[in-house]
Amino acid sequence: MARERDRMPTSFTRRAAKVTSATTTQGARHAATLAANLLRDEDAGAEVLERRHREAAQRMVAVLGSMKGGAMKVGQLASFLHVEFIPPEYRELYQHELAALRDAAPPMPWRLVERVLRDELGEPPERAFAELDPEAAAAASIGQVHRGRLHDGREVAVKLQYPEIADALETDVRTVAVLSPIARAIAPGVDVRAVVAELRERILEELDYELEAQHQRAFARAYRGHPFIHVPDVVTDVCRRRVLVSEWVDGAPFADVLASPRDERDRFGEILVRFFYGSIDVVGRFNADAHPGNYLRRPDGGVSFLDFGAVKTVDRERRQLMLAGARAVAARDAPAVVAALERLGWLRHAETLDPEMILRHVLLTSGWSFEDRELTITPERVALAAAALSNPRSEVFRVWRRENLPAEELMFSRMDAGVVSVLAQLGATANWHRIAREWIFGDPPSTELGRAEWEFLTGRRLWRDPRG
Repeated sequence: MARERDRMPTSFTRRAAKVTSATTTQGARHAATLAANLLRDEDAGAEVLERRHREAAQRMVAVLGSMKGGAMKVGQLASFLHVEFIPPEYRELYQHELAALRDAAPPMPWRLVERVLRDELGEPPERAFAELDPEAAAAASIGQVHRGRLHDGREVAVKLQYPEIADALETDVRTVAVLSPIARAIAPGVDVRAVVAELRERILEELDYELEAQHQRAFARAYRGHPFIHVPDVVTDVCRRRVLVSEWVDGAPFADVLASPRDERDRFGEILVRFFYGSIDVVGRFNADAHPGNYLRRPDGGVSFLDFGAVKTVDRERRQLMLAGARAVAARDAPAVVAALERLGWLRHAETLDPEMILRHVLLTSGWSFEDRELTITPERVALAAAALSNPRSEVFRVWRRENLPAEELMFSRMDAGVVSVLAQLGATANWHRIAREWIFGDPPSTELGRAEWEFLTGRRLWRDPRG
């Protein structure tokens, strides 16, 4: 049995209390309130405010990181999404502090690592591994990674799940469920029960490393030999429900990419877009977890994608509905946009809505991929869309609070928001619409990366004509 100090809190009361202390009174909301009180003394207040905000962000890192599980995922998302209750001038500070959660968390001690391996493999770890570094190479929300070597000489990444994490994650999902009455008050049209059920199913799927291995194998097969996308091969015979072993990958983390010249950041951003959105056609599924700890830039300029715990399959029928909606937006055909959103489950009162207003909203939130020009994604653009969705006085807010967030779309929305937020951090520039037209209309590629990918996909017979 693990020592008491090694255990993470799993009870509903303890975890909910810790999340609250991290994100409200003693966290960012406290700092935001303090900001308002100190604005009267601008000179003296600025230094104090920055110190208070930094302390709040560091506390969030410490609390969320020690809890791991779903609570830590909140921090990981906050490190690259724009959190509206944080004053704009301090968001970069929070993102910087919370970025630590992308790549690291307090690791479990070696004796617990050995215990998990022995329990899952049914034998001492040295039978399966010639070498295994006792120091974790990375520690994240539900598991940590150690570098190892198999007896045949292959270098591998060994991902192990934290003990008790299943109970902790279940508790975190219950915390979300408790917020359902608040969610209904904010957005009466949303089927909160269906959304929570979808969230629960997807999050708890992340506990099954054998399922994750299946997804990763599918991506690895489809992208094997790709000119700039790499997915590590899975070592199937050593994988178990709480152990996932795959090819070791070396590469530069996201922080290094951010410090790169603009053309390199643009290229990196285009690769992310082609992977996260393009995989719907290439693999028939997409990875919903776009946070920057899940990929590395390779020495050759390509990108390795590492984590496949949050994967969603898209069937052909739903894909066709999505394409119909995208074509309607591209044509600025407001009635067709409303019809497509209704078929996808987004609208419940379509007959009462102004189609032109709905089109304006879609262009506000997703217009970056429908503007036929070179476009730089900026934090200001992302914040503008977020503000419209969260401002009770805006027409967008008043309409969408009556409508629906389809459970089926929850994971895609998560991926979409994550990708555009990362592009904003990169300040990536491209004609995103011309890239999107390859999937929406089957247009020929307009970039160097697109032409290289086209050659790969057609050569492997993986390209799917969206026109049917």
